Amino acid sequence: PPNPVPKPVTLDPSTVGAGTGAFVLTVNGSDFVSSSVVRFNGAARPTTFVSANQLKAQIAAEDIPAAGTAAITVFTPTPGGGTSGELTLTIINPVPAITAINPSNVAVGSPGFTLTVTGTGFVVGSQIQINGTQRITTFVNNTTLTTQVSNTDVANMGSLTVQVVNPSPGGGGSTTV
Repeated sequence: PPNPVPKPVTLDPSTVGAGTGAFVLTVNGSDFVSSSVVRFNGAARPTTFVSANQLKAQIAAEDIPAAGTAAITVFTPTPGGGTSGELTLTIINPVPAITAINPSNVAVGSPGFTLTVTGTGFVVGSQIQINGTQRITTFVNNTTLTTQVSNTDVANMGSLTVQVVNPSPGGGGSTTV
């Protein structure tokens, strides 16, 4: 008999954080066969057949670098078979966390300098805020951001607060340091 057309119904997880790394996507539905393959935005991913009602696919970190959505389908080869309808995997920005800033102190009246912020959950579009004011931010990677601090920022004795804010969907602000 010909293979049935696969019918995915739910994804687990249905939402993931951008830049959070590789993960296993579980596709629940019906009419899966041992040769069924999960496709991520049309590209086949390594798939494990669990049962006629469940498949598990390996999703690479490179598949989810930024917020957005991905179309998930299941393909079953001939005879019969075909491509299922789409389910949507939602990719959201994580809430960032700061682990260190460098330098962490400077002398009053110092010249301007580059501030390096290290942490986790940084994405393209992450913004460093100093004393609540958004700064031009350079994304280095998902653990490092930089911005310029001017001499006027450090002209007087005191403290500056540093926070990283990720855009929506998801996202939000880190604690301040």
